[in-house]
Amino acid sequence: MIKITIDGKVIEVNEGATILDAARQAGIDIPTLCYCEKITPCVSCFVCVVKISGQEKFLPACAAKVHDGMVIINDSDEVRDCRRKALALMLSEHAALPNGLKCKCASKIKCRLRTYAQEYGADHTRYAIGQRKEETRKIYDSGLVHEPGKCITCGKCVAITKEKRVKPGLSFNGRGANVYISAPFGVPIDEAMGEALKECAEECPTGALWMRKL
Repeated sequence: MIKITIDGKVIEVNEGATILDAARQAGIDIPTLCYCEKITPCVSCFVCVVKISGQEKFLPACAAKVHDGMVIINDSDEVRDCRRKALALMLSEHAALPNGLKCKCASKIKCRLRTYAQEYGADHTRYAIGQRKEETRKIYDSGLVHEPGKCITCGKCVAITKEKRVKPGLSFNGRGANVYISAPFGVPIDEAMGEALKECAEECPTGALWMRKL
C-alpha cells in the first residue's frame, strides 16, 4: 500500500492504481464520460483531468497511475476551468440543430454530458462549429435507438466491441472535426455490435445509443 493525497485527504491505495480508482475508493467524485472500468481507458473526453502538485500539465485521472507521496488537486478553479472547456467543446456539437438551438435530450435518457455541463457551467456557444449535425434517430428491431447527432465520439462503443472481439464491430471514420463512428461494409450498427449491443447502449454517456422497451 502507498499513501497519496487528494484535495488534502490522505488515502492509502494499492500501488498501480489509477488516480480515478483511488478517488472512488475514498468517495471523492471525479467526472468521467469516456471511462468504462471494463475496458482500457479511452482518454478522449478529458473531463476527468486533475493537477499534480509541482507539475504544470493536467493528467487524465482515468489513466494516470498513482505513486507514493503524490499530491493530487481535483477541485480547484484551474481544474474546473479545464473541465469546463472540455465540456463546452463537446456540448457545442451534441445534437446541435441547424437552427442553432440547444439539444433537448429526452428526459428518459440519462445524458451525463448535460449533467456535468450544468454542474460546471459549460456554455454550448463557447466554441463555434461549422456545419451543425442534424439530430436524426434510427430505430432497429433489436430495440436499439441510434441518435448519431448526440455522439461525442468518446470511443467507448468502439473500444468495447474491439476488446470483446465482436465482428465486424465499430470504428472511427472521417478526419478532424468530421470524425464519426460507424459500422463497416454497410452493416446495420446494431448487428455490428453483436453480443456487446446492450453493454454499448448502457455505457453511452450521451444517449446516442439506448435501448427501447420491446
